[in-house]
Parts: sequence; C-alpha cells; structure tokens
Amino acid sequence: MSLVLARRSEQTIVIESQKIVSKSMTIQFEKKTNDCYDPSHILIKNCDFMEFPQNINNFYEDQLTLEILDCKFYSFKAKYLSNLEYLCKLYIVNCGLKSLESDVFKSLSTVEEISLNSNELEEIGPEIFDGLQNLQFVDLRNNKNIDMVFDATDETTNTLDEIKDEIKLKCKPKGDKNQAIAKVQPILQNLIPLEIFNNLSNIFADPDFKDFTIKVGESSFKIHKILFAARSSTLAEIFKNNPEAQELNLRDISESIFKAVHDFIYKNQLPEDANYIEIFAAAARLKIDDLMKISAENLQENVDEKNAFEILLLSNKFDHDQMRQKSFEFIQNKIFPHRKLDAELAKQPEKLKKLIDAKNKLDQEFAELKM
Repeated sequence: MSLVLARRSEQTIVIESQKIVSKSMTIQFEKKTNDCYDPSHILIKNCDFMEFPQNINNFYEDQLTLEILDCKFYSFKAKYLSNLEYLCKLYIVNCGLKSLESDVFKSLSTVEEISLNSNELEEIGPEIFDGLQNLQFVDLRNNKNIDMVFDATDETTNTLDEIKDEIKLKCKPKGDKNQAIAKVQPILQNLIPLEIFNNLSNIFADPDFKDFTIKVGESSFKIHKILFAARSSTLAEIFKNNPEAQELNLRDISESIFKAVHDFIYKNQLPEDANYIEIFAAAARLKIDDLMKISAENLQENVDEKNAFEILLLSNKFDHDQMRQKSFEFIQNKIFPHRKLDAELAKQPEKLKKLIDAKNKLDQEFAELKM
C-alpha cells in the first residue's frame, strides 16, 4: 500500500508536494508520536490528485476545515467528501477546476463556508448549493465564467440566490448546452401530435428525402428544403422565388461555418470550438433568428481584448445594439480606462480603430523607453 507523507503543525495536518494516484494511498506522518491528536485543520498544497487518500477522514474532529491550495485535480467528485460529515469549511483554491457536478457537496450538511476562488470554472451543476442550509460564505471569484462572492455578514456582497442564478445563466454543464439551444423541437411537439412529430423526425433523419443541394466552396450539402426554409428566412425567400431550382451556391460563408449552421438546423447543436463571430455573421445573412441570438449572447459574455473591436465591427455591420454596447463598454473600461470616449464612436469603428492603434503605438514606445 502506498503512503502519503504528512506532517503535523499545531492543530493542522499538512500534506505537501505529493502525487496521489490511487485511493488506496493512505496518510502516514513523517514523525511518529503517541500524543493524542485531534486536528481541526487539514491543509493540502502543491499536490497532484487522481484520487483522494482513503483515510483522510480518520484525522478530524467536529468543525473541521479542509484547505486545498495550488493542487492539480483531474476531477473533483462527491465521493471525495462523502465521509467528511463534520466538515465546516472547505477551501479549494487555485486548483485548475473546470467543472463541478450538482451533487459534489451533497454530503456536507453542516458546511458553512465554501471557497472555489481562482480556479477555471466554466461548468457548474445548477443545484450545487441546494440543501446546504448552513452556508454563510461562498467564494467563486476569479473563475472563467463566474466572478462572485456571498458573505452573510457583508451586505455589499452578492446574495446566494444571485450566485445560483448566475450559475444557471453562465455555467451550464455541457450536457445542458445543446438542450438550452433546442428551441424548435419542443415547440413542434406542442403544436403537432406526437405520432406525426415522430414521423417528421424520421423523414428528416432519412437522406433519401433530401431534395436540395447547397454548395459552399468545394463542398456540397444535401438538405431537406422545407426544414431549411422553416429555419432561415433568407433561404425561404430564395426557395419561394426559385421553385424549380435544385441547388444554390452560397458565397461569403466558409465550409466549416456552414457545416456548423447545417448541424444546428438539424440537431440544435453547435461544436464545442464554435467560432461565434463567423457563426453570427452567417446566421445574420441567412436570417436564422435563434442562432443569431445564441451567438450574440455568447459573444457578449466572452468579450476580451483580442475580440472586442471585431465584435464591435460585427455589431455595426448587422446593427445589433446590445452587442455594440457590450463591446464598446469593454473597450472604454479596459483599453481606455482613464479617458472618456465619445459614445458616438460606438457607431464609428473606423475612427475608434485609429484611436486604438495610436494608443498601442504610444504604449509600445513608452515600454521601449523604460527598457
């Protein structure tokens, strides 16, 4: 049986710089002692986890604090905490966590504080804090898709309900992603008897019923004309005005982007690495309203210094007010934090680009002078 070496420091067990690859690994102290010892704090730092050591729950008393700092987790599971029923405070900080399932804290009925600060959380189960009646503090600051904190003793912080709402809005697990964008199917199911709906689904799944070809670059996509007409106002108009046509050449849309649009129309799914700028542009040209909305929401949530100006250009090209406002606010706050920009520049990207280029040139010259 492999061992995880630990040391005692006052009322703390410290586990540091270990690689824990199996749950059969158990904690052993560097120095043996016969002293009666009931620690209230377990500190784990700079460790590489594939599993939790199986006897970690043997070293605690009531009101336990478990602090995990600067570690690497391949995943963090509910079973790791299942025997820590007296856990009062849990801090998992700077451990690279990207996702957490809804049930991960389900056994922690007495927990009062949870910190997940400085991870990389993108996906969080929507019920993750449900049933934790004693929660007084939740820290989700400095994560990828969420940056909030709740402190019951500080009215200036967010409420727990606000954090739950933000998780549902911005941290949906992958399993929920395509469900969230599947808008047409439930509408059809409500309007059409189930048997007819199932028959239509079978037809759309059958390539023999595809009756039109869309050519994009060197690729050809066989489609069901009626389905694409239902989803795209532009294509519906083209089909109506050219009833005898059997194919259409689409320009200004790349093959990979049209493939994403094609899959969205058939499956209500988008690829994990979707280029939402190009997808929005394609959806705007084809007038696919729900795809435009999904792409715009994603772009507004993920504005950064690399894409802010490109999103502003896009919003002006297709006259999307919300996207224009969000990207301009980012440019104002992050690129020109010490200078108030004229609001009209949001609709004048050419002038704004000159300002950005001039600022970047000055910043570069200043950096060179300091060297």
